[in-house]
Amino acid sequence: MKSRITRVGIALLLLIGSARAADESGNPEESKAIDESIAGYTGAYNTADIDAIATFWAQDCDFVDHRGRRYAGTDEIKALFRKALVDGPGYQLSLTVNARRFLRPDLAIDDGVLELTEPSGETESGRYVTVWAKVDGKWVIQNARDMPSDPDAKEQGQNPLNNLQFLVGNWSLADADASSKVGVTCDWKSQGKFLVQEFTTAQGEGEAFTVTVWIGFDPVEGNVRSWYFDSSGGFGTANWLEHDASWTASAFGVLPDGRTSSSDFKWTQVDDDTIVLTLMNTEVEGEVLSDTEVRYVRQK
Repeated sequence: MKSRITRVGIALLLLIGSARAADESGNPEESKAIDESIAGYTGAYNTADIDAIATFWAQDCDFVDHRGRRYAGTDEIKALFRKALVDGPGYQLSLTVNARRFLRPDLAIDDGVLELTEPSGETESGRYVTVWAKVDGKWVIQNARDMPSDPDAKEQGQNPLNNLQFLVGNWSLADADASSKVGVTCDWKSQGKFLVQEFTTAQGEGEAFTVTVWIGFDPVEGNVRSWYFDSSGGFGTANWLEHDASWTASAFGVLPDGRTSSSDFKWTQVDDDTIVLTLMNTEVEGEVLSDTEVRYVRQK
């Protein structure tokens, strides 16, 4: 079962099936139009129609699977599906959209769970976050991130955030000069139910720019989530996954001027006094930015 899921990859993410979103924007007409795109996409996938599947992706789309592999543009999406659906139709996909948020009248984010059913009846589910864009009157997938859930998180009987304890502390840039006030603090809040990070960037006497991140566990979805807010008015959300000695996450946000952004990031513990933040696949309104790695050291 796992090998099929891995090979299909994108099938665990895509918006397929019948569902109704929790439309937080009061835009039921456009929400219904997105559901119609979902229904059309379902038919294309279940009949293994690669060309039809591609019509539900924007030309400059991108997809990142749960292993961090990125596919950009409809040509790469079609090539991926040719491998995934080499056996033809037979697998059924259904989608439960847990939340839909309209960032603009022509841009929406879906957060939900996708279930893949094999011909044998076996099923496996995965989490996803997808950005829908309205292009020439049709809602298509602009960006998508595969976020498989951790089914063991609810059964562990302990705080799922405990494995993020290594982030707690006061941290500064490893190579910062004496005049730089760049760093991050992290501490437990609300009786240990949340971790709160605060990033600060300031040079000399300039006004500080801050980003505050609340990290918590979503018991419905069974995964770690975060919500961030910056001092210029930007905000966003991210879904986290643990991988060996690191945590990865996919974030979507809105800038103060209305532009949208997306990024994958990873926190890695090097030792008790050193952590590394890696930013990958960052885009601002379709413009791709270079990857960045930042090393922090604990302030004694």
